[in-house]
Amino acid sequence: MEPSVTGIPTVSVVIPYHNDADTIERAVQSVLAQSFTDFELLIVDDGSEDQLIGPIGDSAAHGVRVIRHETNRGAAAARNSGIKQSKGRYVAFLDADDSWRPNKLARQLEALGNAEAGVAACVSGFALHREGTGNVEIHDRALQDSTIEELLWGCPYSPGSTMVFGTGFLTAFLPLALLGLFLLLVNGVWISIIVGIIGARFRDIQQLVTSIMTILFLITPIMWERHLLGDYQFIATMNPVTHFIELVRQPLLGYPPPILSLVVVLFITVIGWTGALLLLARTRRRIVFWL
Repeated sequence: MEPSVTGIPTVSVVIPYHNDADTIERAVQSVLAQSFTDFELLIVDDGSEDQLIGPIGDSAAHGVRVIRHETNRGAAAARNSGIKQSKGRYVAFLDADDSWRPNKLARQLEALGNAEAGVAACVSGFALHREGTGNVEIHDRALQDSTIEELLWGCPYSPGSTMVFGTGFLTAFLPLALLGLFLLLVNGVWISIIVGIIGARFRDIQQLVTSIMTILFLITPIMWERHLLGDYQFIATMNPVTHFIELVRQPLLGYPPPILSLVVVLFITVIGWTGALLLLARTRRRIVFWL
């Protein structure tokens, strides 16, 4: 890729920093040594107690910007601050105690440029240097070959030092996520009407509702991925709560909401409101006596 002539960098490199004076210079120099040069570098000082300016030396002459947090808010907040201040079409994260090889950005941008439509992010392998032992572990396993432990550990696929992603997907489907939230709230109203009426008539329904909510949480792919079910993924598809979750989650991840989920949610909305209004019409004169 050729450097941009518009004044807008292709990549915004974000480094969250907190008391990493011993390693920040190495990280910064590894960015400045990239073969791909059309980038800006943002260092987010997350309430550090040490001096940042000394370790980065004359790097400010290369367009390095420093963003400061008055208090320590955590690496995630630091990355978010960097994203808000970024100008590039892509954002790349680098931890202050890590460093890149010179062709890292170039190879990932090439991969993104050759990827099929809809691909918004790219991660890379990495070498982990163990302090004390001097051992070096190479992690370059493909996503489909990764174990659950590797995915949960986070380094290969989390926003640490390997990820580059396009900023467009952050807002592309945001209105659809808001639509999903709206439909969730609309359905919550008719559910509240029905549960409220039944609860007024039968006072011990609270324990039943609590049990149902617990079961729904456990069988809905919220804390786990549906692919873990293997040949039984249809179980998640048959769960109506899954479709409500997908209408919000997929747009937030940069993907359009599944058509099946939209159809299921709209069907449930119509049936649910019809049932709630009919029940309210039949019982509204009795509710005062039940209370």
